Amino acid sequence: MVKFIDGEDYVFVSYSSKDREKVVNTLQTLNEKYKVNIWYDANLIAGNTWTDEAISKMISSTAVLFFGSVNALTSPNVLEEVRYIKDCYPKHPFIPISFENRHFSEIIKFDVNPKSSGYPDEQRNAANKMLPYLNNNITRIILDRENPIVSIDNLYNAIFNLASSAILGDKKTEIKNNNIYSDVTTKGNDQIITEDKVKTSDGKKSENLKYTLYGKSHSDNQSDFMFTVFKEVLSKKPSAIKEVINQLTCATEVDFTLPENRNSGKMKPYFRTCKYFTFSDREGVCIGTSYSFNDKLIMVAKLLKICGENNDVLKLENVSLPTVKVVQVHEEQRNSDSGMEYVLFGKTFKGNQSEMMSNIFEKVISKHPDKLEELSSKLTCISLVDYDLQENRESMKPYFRARKMFYIDGKKYCVGTSYGLKDKLVLIRKLFTICGEPSSELKVRGQVF
Repeated sequence: MVKFIDGEDYVFVSYSSKDREKVVNTLQTLNEKYKVNIWYDANLIAGNTWTDEAISKMISSTAVLFFGSVNALTSPNVLEEVRYIKDCYPKHPFIPISFENRHFSEIIKFDVNPKSSGYPDEQRNAANKMLPYLNNNITRIILDRENPIVSIDNLYNAIFNLASSAILGDKKTEIKNNNIYSDVTTKGNDQIITEDKVKTSDGKKSENLKYTLYGKSHSDNQSDFMFTVFKEVLSKKPSAIKEVINQLTCATEVDFTLPENRNSGKMKPYFRTCKYFTFSDREGVCIGTSYSFNDKLIMVAKLLKICGENNDVLKLENVSLPTVKVVQVHEEQRNSDSGMEYVLFGKTFKGNQSEMMSNIFEKVISKHPDKLEELSSKLTCISLVDYDLQENRESMKPYFRARKMFYIDGKKYCVGTSYGLKDKLVLIRKLFTICGEPSSELKVRGQVF
């Protein structure tokens, strides 16, 4: 049995249900031998829809394991999972696992694409849309049927190298002889922190973090560290609260310490541990801390940058804050409730975030109507399905809850805008890249995009 410990860091598993037995056997060994905390569809909460919970679990996981069998490569549902995590969270650790010693491109070209393969068009299309996310320059693991233990040891090492060590318990169990099959072994990004002190697999509590904030010394556990930094920084910069809520997933105006809000079904998993703060006569903010240590540091670094504070105001022992990017907002803009102001193709617009996103997509696509098909295949926010029609709602993805329909050259398309601000900006950047538009054509709140 694969045990999942709620409230602790974990890996998310994307796979085809047709491979359940083989996948679960692999997960069970990972779970029992290496104490890797794993979430897959067997942990689905009764009454929750698969789409909503899967997205929630994916974005708050420490890594995504993709079991890339032919069944998974040809599955439209698995494609949606892979597309979402790779488009919206491109730096999220993603580990493809192959069932044979061939590149995914070879499998799709020779086993799926030929009409003689027997796969219907929908499945062949899914495989070809999947391929760009599985290029040959990313780490992938071969599940060796003759020596499955070695394969799982290699998979463990890939998780160890690519993801936060928080999910792996005692780091001393790392396998030294790593034979990962790859062209280029990805080492993760510069923001990976290996000094994390968390609860270990033997149940012992972690050491407190020692740090200095605004000249005052503190010693706290990870969650209290994050609470303290947010409370102290926002008490000095209350005008930045709205922007923090707009840009950081750990912040919301909803008080999730109240039972009625916790049980509403709308609480994201990173608010399982949270506190609510009120600053003078400003709106309050709820801060969630159910993240890996690496992600806590990212949130803290972004907080300081949004608030215009120098990283020197916070000094941690033996740990450095990661380099991050945020949308810089001037003080006078923070005090304005009139919405987002932006300049697109030389014309100034103002509106809320969703209006901004849908307007930018409409204006750019109107210049590049030939890119619509490509955009709909590469971006989760674009669909050629009319979700205003009731009969299409059942299959509607959650990011189309807020949406706008447009027409171009007789074709109807839908722009979904149910994303946080940072995800909206990621998708807009991808729109500009695909359409070949220079970033200088868009300025958001005075900043070149």
